[in-house]
Amino acid sequence: MCSAYLSSRELMHKKIELIKELDATLDFAKSTAQLEIMLYLSTSKKSPTVREIAQALNMKLKTAYDALNKLINKELVERTDEGSYKLSTLGNEYVEKLVSLIVDGELRGSQQISLNVNNINAIIRNLVTFKHVHDVMLILALANSDKIELKKLAKLFKTSEQTLSEHLELFCKKDGSLGLLKRTVGSDGTTYYSLTELGRQEVSKFMTYRRLRNNKLLLAIMRVTRSLTPKQAILRMALSSYVLAIAGMYTILFTYTGIIISSVILAYLSAVMTVALYYDLF
Repeated sequence: MCSAYLSSRELMHKKIELIKELDATLDFAKSTAQLEIMLYLSTSKKSPTVREIAQALNMKLKTAYDALNKLINKELVERTDEGSYKLSTLGNEYVEKLVSLIVDGELRGSQQISLNVNNINAIIRNLVTFKHVHDVMLILALANSDKIELKKLAKLFKTSEQTLSEHLELFCKKDGSLGLLKRTVGSDGTTYYSLTELGRQEVSKFMTYRRLRNNKLLLAIMRVTRSLTPKQAILRMALSSYVLAIAGMYTILFTYTGIIISSVILAYLSAVMTVALYYDLF
């Protein structure tokens, strides 16, 4: 069977579709655990137990359990009668599709791809790139600014500016080519990234973006706290609430019992809000 390299336009379109599908199907904006498990199951000669999966992927047992339960609910993974796990028919189709789009940048059609350790490692490396691009696109779409410094983005992702820049450059607009992102350099040498028109069109289709764009309160909190992501904004707001609550308790400890109780309630509500929103934000 033949395999043809994609044109620049087709390849960019396939990458965009892959990012959107990861976002919608595997909740890739939060973690790669589900996809790592799927790739591992696709290479395993036998159906492994959750403990074997966790050990093979150097993953916490609880993380593996949670990811497997989500995959089962999505009908991508099945639990056998013996208590082990395997990919479902839908799961196998998804992995084949994913690999055909990522490995060597080729579209292999219906050609069967043999996964091995090297292929999996290559895919995971690509997924780190996809995750960074996905998150940067969301950040830029939600930000109250047309561009954001590379330095701030790298600090948020806890990675080096060079590594993040290498990832983003793969999706940057260059002369005569399509791109989701655009890189500019200020007069002081500061590097910035912004969304292209194509990038804005595509990020508007992301499930996470559609969920957050109409949350005016959350966006307002992001503006006030000068945060890049909703989760960062909520955590900063909660921290401020804790500090104010503690300060209030110490100030009026022996004077106003009612205000003390109010301060405790404020701290409690802040903690609840933080935990509740953490699981719905990137």
